[in-house]
Amino acid sequence: MKRKTEIEPYQPFFLSGLLISTLGLTIWVLFYQGLLSFYPSEAHALLMVMGFLFAYINGFLMTAVPKMSQSDPASPTEIAIGLVLLWLQIPLSFLGFLQLNYILAFVQIVCLFYFFAGRFVKRRANPPKAFLFLPFALGAAALGSLILTFQASGLPGEWIYLGKNLLFQAFVLNLILGLGSRLVPALTRVQGAIDPRQAKKESGLSFVLPAV
Repeated sequence: MKRKTEIEPYQPFFLSGLLISTLGLTIWVLFYQGLLSFYPSEAHALLMVMGFLFAYINGFLMTAVPKMSQSDPASPTEIAIGLVLLWLQIPLSFLGFLQLNYILAFVQIVCLFYFFAGRFVKRRANPPKAFLFLPFALGAAALGSLILTFQASGLPGEWIYLGKNLLFQAFVLNLILGLGSRLVPALTRVQGAIDPRQAKKESGLSFVLPAV
């Protein structure tokens, strides 16, 4: 009897990212055709960060973290919840329910952090030290989305500006530093880049200051 091939998390998430990026551009087409009643700048940003980008973040981390930490793989339920939350960004963005978008973004971040923390606690091996950037990234995104959830309640402009910087910049930059510091050397075939023995020699403290 043939063994059933399991779907890796990155497969549905990467495909979702590709499709959502197209929808993120389509929202501008609908606006210029007069089919949207609001200016979609913020909705577009949310679709590209918490839709397109987050799909790749979810797919990569839910695949890589269990392997690197030698912990339990992502369950079908965890994958399904991640995909549902991801695709809920679409109707909310197209209908202009931005406050609900930010609430959903916060829930997405919390679910991924819960997944990440659960695997870290049950790890049988330590992930690369550069992954210290990931809690900073998720923390920035969670705080940013939480601040922006209340922007309609009369928050000062400085707070809204801070929330957007946390969600759209600090989140992304920490991910680039955390994942890129591992992926770029591996993709460019730097000797020892993916050697776990080499990774153990890295100092975690060297990553904390850049993350902050």
